[in-house]
Amino acid sequence: MTSPLRGPIARTIAGALKGILYDLTLRHLTGSVYDPMSGETVNTYANYVCRGFVDTYSAAEKSASGNTIAVTDRKIVILTKTLAAVPELNDVIIVDGIDRNIVAIESDPAGATWILQTAL
Repeated sequence: MTSPLRGPIARTIAGALKGILYDLTLRHLTGSVYDPMSGETVNTYANYVCRGFVDTYSAAEKSASGNTIAVTDRKIVILTKTLAAVPELNDVIIVDGIDRNIVAIESDPAGATWILQTAL
């Protein structure tokens, strides 16, 4: 049974954030192929366009993290309904042409958003 938070509340959150969201791309590792000619392993990826926004961490969040949030880390919030994949550690979020590595993943209780800690 699905939580009652996941339906109406998720839709309300998505509606409230509608005006501040922009396109982001999740680059998800789908596999690796060994190239015998070069002797190297080549990774393969799938890109997923989604909607979200980028935020900075407050001093209080940085302090409470026990120094696991670096100065250049950013919080990226993605609407779950706009992303056709589940983000994983070491996936990449592309924001304005800049690759940011996912180092931590959370979801809000309503399941409306993914909250990603990202690093350069």
